[in-house]
Amino acid sequence: MAFQLRAGPASEPVNLADTKSFLRIDGADDDILVSSLITAARIYIETTISKILITQSWSLFKDKWPSSGVLHLPLSPVQSIDEVRLHNLDESHSALDVSEYANDLISTQPRIKLLSQHLSQSPSAPVNHIEVQFTAGFGATESDVPADLRQALLMLAAHWYEQREPIGFGSSFNEIPLSISAVLEKYKAFKVQ
Repeated sequence: MAFQLRAGPASEPVNLADTKSFLRIDGADDDILVSSLITAARIYIETTISKILITQSWSLFKDKWPSSGVLHLPLSPVQSIDEVRLHNLDESHSALDVSEYANDLISTQPRIKLLSQHLSQSPSAPVNHIEVQFTAGFGATESDVPADLRQALLMLAAHWYEQREPIGFGSSFNEIPLSISAVLEKYKAFKVQ
């Protein structure tokens, strides 16, 4: 299984002005640094909790359909399944008709159920035969992202702004403050194979 970002977010879950206010920064000297910290914090949070904060387009690739006919998507929340493609050896592809599969986008781990048994037969390409293009995220605007996740993002950006060294000393050093870890922990979902 592999997945690929097709289109990143149009904006971040927190804006530069709010982050600078949180950090008590006046002036524009650190704007590029703060903007990069916002993006890095968003990516860290998304990777940690397997949830996409703000609307993005992704592709999931699988070699073949699972024997159960159910394909689980590794990211959530999923807003829509945009297309399911079958890739061929000659690098062409065909799109599955929406009548050939069913979506479950509200489960903890979204999934697609194959309805046509003939499609689960031998794939015409040995690797990455199936591509599921989907749109994921809590929504397209800052206000769509849960407030506690936006706060965790601000806190993480602030932590990295203040602690620019990657290595700490002493027994009380934490890579990520516990207050941030506590927020993220409640969003982690169990993994379904």
